[in-house]
Amino acid sequence: VNRALAIGKEDVMNFKEISIKKSLFFRLFVSGTIEYGNFIGEEPIKIRYECVSGEAWEKEDGSINGYTQYSCKGEGLYNYYSFGQYFEISYRSINPFGWPQLVLNCFTIDSDGNEIVKGYGCVHVPTSIGRHMRKVHIFKSTDNSNFWDKFFGNHISIGNEKNNEVTNPKVISSGQEREISRASCEGFVNVIFQVVFRDVEK
Repeated sequence: VNRALAIGKEDVMNFKEISIKKSLFFRLFVSGTIEYGNFIGEEPIKIRYECVSGEAWEKEDGSINGYTQYSCKGEGLYNYYSFGQYFEISYRSINPFGWPQLVLNCFTIDSDGNEIVKGYGCVHVPTSIGRHMRKVHIFKSTDNSNFWDKFFGNHISIGNEKNNEVTNPKVISSGQEREISRASCEGFVNVIFQVVFRDVEK
C-alpha cells in the first residue's frame, strides 16, 4: 500500500511539473507568401525555403520547408519573377532566444541544363503581430574556394565548381565568420508575413 501511495504521489508530482511547464509556453503562429523577386540575369529561378529556430523552439504544426515552382522573368510592367508560394507554421517556446528565421536558397539552370545555386538569403520572422512585408537580399560569395572551407566547412555539397550548395540552413542564418568573405548581391525576394502570438504575457 505504501509503495502504491508513493507511486501515486510521484505521478501527481510529474503531472504538476508537466502542467507547470506547459503553462510557461508561449506560441507563435506564422503564415505568409513568398511573393516575387528580381535577380541579375534572365534564367528561370526556383526557391527552397526553410524555417530555422533555436533549440528552445518546438514546431507544433505546419511545414518548416518547401519549394516554389520555377519562375521566369516577365516583360514590361511585369519585369520580375513571380512565385506566390504560401507557407504556414506554428511554434511554441519558453524562451525568445533563437527566434525563427526564414532561409532562402535560390537555384537556377545553367546552359548545360544543370541546377546550380544562384544565392542565399535569410530574414527573421517579425517580432510584432500583424501583416509585414520584408525584402530579403540574396547574396553569393565572390571569393575562391577558401571561403567555402572557412565559412561553410562540411555543410556544403559540391556538385561542380559552379555549384557549392549549402546543405545546412542554420549556417546561413547564423552568419558566423561571414565577414571573412566578399559577397555580391544577386537580387532580392519579397516576403509577406502574417504573425500572431498567444500567451506571450506569461
